[in-house]
Amino acid sequence: MAAILAEIEMERVVLARGFERGERWVKRIAVVAAPSLFAFALWSVGAQMVVPAIIICAGLYGIAYFAATSRYQTRFTTLFKQRALPQLLARHGLAAIGSDTPIPLDRPVFFGLIAPETRTRRDDAFRCDHRGAVVTIAEFVPAHDERKKDGNWRPRKLRIPTNGLLLQIAYPGRVLATTLIGRQLPRPEALAPVRLEDPEFEEIFEVWGSDQIGSRTLLTPAVMRRLLQMADSTDLLPPSVLVEGGTMTVLFEKTTARDMFEPGKVTDPELMHHLRKIADDLDAVMGLADDLLDMVERTPGVRLGPMLCTPTSLESRE
Repeated sequence: MAAILAEIEMERVVLARGFERGERWVKRIAVVAAPSLFAFALWSVGAQMVVPAIIICAGLYGIAYFAATSRYQTRFTTLFKQRALPQLLARHGLAAIGSDTPIPLDRPVFFGLIAPETRTRRDDAFRCDHRGAVVTIAEFVPAHDERKKDGNWRPRKLRIPTNGLLLQIAYPGRVLATTLIGRQLPRPEALAPVRLEDPEFEEIFEVWGSDQIGSRTLLTPAVMRRLLQMADSTDLLPPSVLVEGGTMTVLFEKTTARDMFEPGKVTDPELMHHLRKIADDLDAVMGLADDLLDMVERTPGVRLGPMLCTPTSLESRE
């Protein structure tokens, strides 16, 4: 690992010089071109063209900056994900998912947990066999927020995150009851509210289920405490959970816009800092997976298992 990091750091230094060289080139051109464009706009049309000229200059600067620098950042990111990230994933037995491997999201979409336009980041999607379960981890990005008002759906702005984390677990066995747990959920037609004797939990979460007894069997006091605490010390909010057909799907909204598994900017010399952060992210996510597996294993009579049919996956975001 140390040798790989040394090679990546040497390449990063070279790419950073190219990035900074392109950045300087664009700034020098902007210093010369912007005053000339303003002068031409004032001379040819008048003061009413000042604002459009500013907008045009800003747009041209952005295009030129991207063209001059993006290839260096892209090469650095590709190098990092091909050489360093697999080493970090191997610590947990994780491997990147192939582009033709589906990530089933149709059921969370059906229950209104995520928007139909959701795309998973295929370069940030991983899978492993863990404690007898198949664990899938992926970042996802919905296209936009939307407002629903249709029959039994109460009007509200959906809590669709702009940046989120998917954790999906398939485990041997079966779950009898469909259970939906979340915050400000649209009313699911096929499920009924599940009443629990825990005011703290019900203050944050709504629970819906196909069977009161089956859902309550899963949501023991220990399980509810785990759901309340499992996002602590991370930049994730309390999750939405769908347990159905033997698969548990957990969706976390992130409180920050950062990408969890990206190396950072090519000009940043703190490569080891980024590695530690990514390692911490993976540790936190797998820790959450362990929490969920503990939650199921400690609940009498409840086990997860493979989905009963092959779900239709949503299109991946390249």
